[in-house]
Amino acid sequence: MRDHKLFQIRDLGDDIYFIVDRSTVGMYLVIGMQKAALIDCGTGIGDLKECVETITDKPVQLLATHGHVDHIGGACNYDRIYINEKDTALMRESIVPEKRLEFGEFVRSINNDQSWTVKDLVENRELHVVNVEPGDVFELGGRTLTAVDMAGHTKGSMGYFDDRTGTLFAGDGCNNSTFLFGEEATEISQYKKTLLRVKEQLGENYKRHAICHDYSFVPMECIDNVIECCDTILNGNADADSFSNAYEAIGIRTEFLAWAKAGGADRVDKKFGNIAYDTKRIN
Repeated sequence: MRDHKLFQIRDLGDDIYFIVDRSTVGMYLVIGMQKAALIDCGTGIGDLKECVETITDKPVQLLATHGHVDHIGGACNYDRIYINEKDTALMRESIVPEKRLEFGEFVRSINNDQSWTVKDLVENRELHVVNVEPGDVFELGGRTLTAVDMAGHTKGSMGYFDDRTGTLFAGDGCNNSTFLFGEEATEISQYKKTLLRVKEQLGENYKRHAICHDYSFVPMECIDNVIECCDTILNGNADADSFSNAYEAIGIRTEFLAWAKAGGADRVDKKFGNIAYDTKRIN
């Protein structure tokens, strides 16, 4: 791993780079022979475009997995962003400097990070927003990324599947701490159908699972473990392990939130994959 100002860069091989910003959120740069794709863009702390240009000089397409601030805050480094229309309003709400600063300060308070100031926030500018639908293909030259419906964490959540490596870049769509609460999330039953459909659509071509928080590639069992969490919640057998109230600092009401399996992001039973859900909103 190497540092570039306010970013860390890890070469994952296969022309894939994992870039982590000061809010500890990861994004992926996938490089083809003619173009590159940047999957998510962090919180907007630091000059992401300059960072990416130290890795490749190819034209870059910015693809968003969803509209939360920690995944689209850096979009103003670019002129155009691809995102599903169901998350466009959420993106517009999240990208304002106040939201980006609020989230950045929240992470700073947890990590005691004094390496950046408000001056490091990328300035807002008008973005050209392009709708992405499941099945849309991005040709990079010698490799393609295909958009995959991962509705759950948000209604417009998308994954991107790399045909060269069999990697599903899942964003927050399925990980060890999948948040399924708030008005932007789907119902648990719908989310389970989403994950089953992903497995069916990708089939044996699906070989790697990549997420954006704390890890890059994670165990392939993640998707099955999260499906199991859906069943546990729907059957009324969840551990209902309490959820951290630290998130109150960014406006998340946590009194009715719980984990499907004990241990939260680091499950007690050591399986990888968990769901934080609203105990008052189960169906």
